[in-house]
Amino acid sequence: MAWDLSRVDWQERIRTGRSLMPDLPLLDHDEADRGVAIFDKLRIPDIPGRPLFKEAIGDWFRDIVRAHFGCVVTDPADGIQRRMIREIGLLIAKKNNKTTGGAGLMMATLLANRRPRGEFLLVAPTQDIAELAYGQAEGMIEADDIMSREETGQEGYLKQVLHVQSHKKHITFRGTRQRPGTQTKLRIKTFSEEILTGPRPLGVLIDEVHLLGKDPKAGTIIGQLRGGMVNNLLAFIIMLTTQSTEQPAGLFVEELTKWRAIRDGDRTGATMSIMYEFPDEIAHSKEGIWKDPKYWPWVNPNLGRSVWPELLLQLYDEARQAINAEGKLKEFASQHLNIQIGVTIRSGGWKGAKHWEKNADATLAKAWAASGEADRTARKQARLAEFADLLATCEVVTAGLDGGGLDDLFGLVVLGREVGPEPLEKRRWRLWAHAWCQRTVLAERQDIAPRLLDFERAGDLTIVDDPGDDTMEIADLMIAIEQAGKFPEKAAIGVDQVGTGEVIEELGRREFDITPGLRVIGIPQGWKLNGAIITAERRLAGGRLRHNGSAMMDWVMGNCRIEQRGCAVTITKAISGTAKIDPAIAMLDATILMSLNPEAVSPVSIYETRALMMV
Repeated sequence: MAWDLSRVDWQERIRTGRSLMPDLPLLDHDEADRGVAIFDKLRIPDIPGRPLFKEAIGDWFRDIVRAHFGCVVTDPADGIQRRMIREIGLLIAKKNNKTTGGAGLMMATLLANRRPRGEFLLVAPTQDIAELAYGQAEGMIEADDIMSREETGQEGYLKQVLHVQSHKKHITFRGTRQRPGTQTKLRIKTFSEEILTGPRPLGVLIDEVHLLGKDPKAGTIIGQLRGGMVNNLLAFIIMLTTQSTEQPAGLFVEELTKWRAIRDGDRTGATMSIMYEFPDEIAHSKEGIWKDPKYWPWVNPNLGRSVWPELLLQLYDEARQAINAEGKLKEFASQHLNIQIGVTIRSGGWKGAKHWEKNADATLAKAWAASGEADRTARKQARLAEFADLLATCEVVTAGLDGGGLDDLFGLVVLGREVGPEPLEKRRWRLWAHAWCQRTVLAERQDIAPRLLDFERAGDLTIVDDPGDDTMEIADLMIAIEQAGKFPEKAAIGVDQVGTGEVIEELGRREFDITPGLRVIGIPQGWKLNGAIITAERRLAGGRLRHNGSAMMDWVMGNCRIEQRGCAVTITKAISGTAKIDPAIAMLDATILMSLNPEAVSPVSIYETRALMMV
């Protein structure tokens, strides 16, 4: 009896301005019309003239209202009513009446409810957003009263049937002559474990879900809310959000992944996702196609009602002319065009980071993309397959290692130089990266714990319980390169002189030559990395340093900040303690050695090495 909630032709529809709603042939049109009629009569309180939703918001949102009210159907097999759309996910750009529309949807749900003593929650990630949502809901009651008194001289209908408790952020439907004493409440709450643990609401609307990505408890809290509704066949969750101004993380990544998979027909479920985002060829084009204003209406469905083209152009021009133009343009794109950020460009960021995303090589990620969305083992094996492919297609390889304390990442970067007729300095480099961290980091750095777990799921990070486990895995990879004959005779592995001693010892136990200054080279850090910084950013700018586009390295690149030290520059963390850059430093260590134009010890046939890497 499950409904098909996919919309596989969404790209064509968004290009032509058509509805992104899935086909819903079994929708209860009477209930859908009833819900829309209530919604349309509500007024927007903070716009001059206090217009009705009927006038101020487009049919794109009204379609969501229709689906929300009309998806409750009676199963002919058992006569029980069920909500066929249990969750709704809306990704929409700023200023498209998202928060106000969401508050209106919950007000309409409160007014239409037939179940006595029920409870609906309107939840926001922060106190300020919760106050805004409540202000809009309470303002709708006031606006209706003001307009009613002006037109008829009588108290507004909403004020008659709703009891407002501002100090509690509660709005209670007291009932009407037709439906006396239902005493159903709409409560506005801030997202926290203490506040949301225990309630079993009829429905929940969560605004600005992207802000929950950094909350390490967000998944648990959402799980508790879903668990509290599992025995209620009419319960629902609605999530509204813009894109994040940083790389998405945690719960937000999980929800985006699920929404897209159901929309694209790759996964089934009772979640209807409406996502106003560009197709990849526009959002992530190297030419920046998205900057052309003719595309902006695609992802701003309320254009001309609450979003004005001239104001979008003004914001775009301000971002383009800002000192940190690259970062400001990304912020504009994420908030007003729903473009998902990979590398966060901050003021004072490394110039190479600006060119990082355009050098992602899609061919390196084929096996990763095919490995399934949740299988950690498959993801890691796919990343190892990329490692093996790098060994198979490159004539020589250098490695860089950078490790810190128990609360840092241990970064490994492998750089390979491809075979080609060009001079050595013109040949393309390929990069493969991985990192390790101790499980204790998740507790000690809770602000980045959701990201680290994301990277683990993607196969780019290994979380270890024993500090020696990372050492063994890194040594395995180094020996695999050695056995493939890809390391040069001298200067093969570049290491930070602090924090890598255990790996060097383990390599020695495996009969790898660790004679100081011969094959394992201690790389001076700080300003002495200036040459590698310049080399890497020049290669990235010229498209001659390719990588596999991992989210972990995107995040690391966004964390890199440049500091001037005399005539040289050095890379530091953008945020002390929490922003990790160890894999970026490992990349610079490997870059120094590859810049020496090394030759491999013994070239090996591609056919001999393709099946080599099964670590």
